[in-house]
Amino acid sequence: MRGWPGQPGDYFSQPIWGYGSLMMIFLVVLSAAILLPARYLEAEGGKATPLLELYRPAGRAGLALTTWKLFGISRVPFANASVLVKLPGGQVWFAITDPLGSAEIPAREILASMENGEDGEDGDRPVEITAVLSLNGTVNEKRITVSRSELLQYSGNAAESEVKRGNALARAGKFREAIHLYRRALLLDPGSRRAAFNIALAYEKPGMFRLAVAAYADYLVRFQAEAQDRETVKEKVLLLTSGMKPPPPVPARLLAILDEASESALAGDLFAALRLYEVAQSVAPWWAESYYGSGMIYSHLAVQNSFNYAEGALRCLGNFLAAVPAEDARVKAVRKKIADIKMIKEGFDAPKTVPSY
Repeated sequence: MRGWPGQPGDYFSQPIWGYGSLMMIFLVVLSAAILLPARYLEAEGGKATPLLELYRPAGRAGLALTTWKLFGISRVPFANASVLVKLPGGQVWFAITDPLGSAEIPAREILASMENGEDGEDGDRPVEITAVLSLNGTVNEKRITVSRSELLQYSGNAAESEVKRGNALARAGKFREAIHLYRRALLLDPGSRRAAFNIALAYEKPGMFRLAVAAYADYLVRFQAEAQDRETVKEKVLLLTSGMKPPPPVPARLLAILDEASESALAGDLFAALRLYEVAQSVAPWWAESYYGSGMIYSHLAVQNSFNYAEGALRCLGNFLAAVPAEDARVKAVRKKIADIKMIKEGFDAPKTVPSY
């Protein structure tokens, strides 16, 4: 029994050719009518003219182009075509098309050609890119304008590109402009350690020490254990703040962290206390109190345990002496403790011998 029209099983009531099928056939026939004469003319040595399209691809970095061989109203993809691309600053780049006549102009090539001296609003000023295709003595030329921000929008190495531009400006002594680019790099990639560190360095070089100290602290907070140079950065901050009048302020929240670290140490959770002191050292690497707390714990561990914590004790207590005023009442006792720990360290470092009988 046949079903109602339109129901499953009603095979004979359905039209053999639907509208979608007819449309597909029409497109195939139209394509054949356009391409087959072009292929025939090309095979017969017919003279073609070049056709070039230059555009910004959606959702991708850089620019894209498509090339065709034009035979009257028919056209075929121009495979393996060499397209001359004129970049900013008079530089030239060649694109080779694929079998479909397409090619990409990488964002890195265009960014590298842009002048490093531009910045701010002027630095994002659109530049003109020109593509030139030649065939049988006929030249087809297309132009497009693109800005740096458009190129960076989808570029995977956008942050690194901005860091390199900032480095070039810093080497030229243009530190404020370099800082602007480093900050832009951090917006593009918050995990760019080079950008965060270079901001501090760019403040330090021209003598803007307070801003440099704040930037170094931001670097330590952002990357914490990932920053393998964190101890070197702390020492740098201590040198910059030595004798600074007035000294940099200490955030009020660090007082609560210091109290929590002290409570953890008194409860016997020494490693929890060390972690909290490390947080305080990252937020305010010029503050003596967090170094003092860590130094005392490391000293205790160096004496009471078989593990060698002497290095940590010497480092933290040394930083305490660098941060604290010379008239602080604890200075004398800390110096003595440093001398004692050095003796302990020498014992750990001494070669072990087995007595012979």
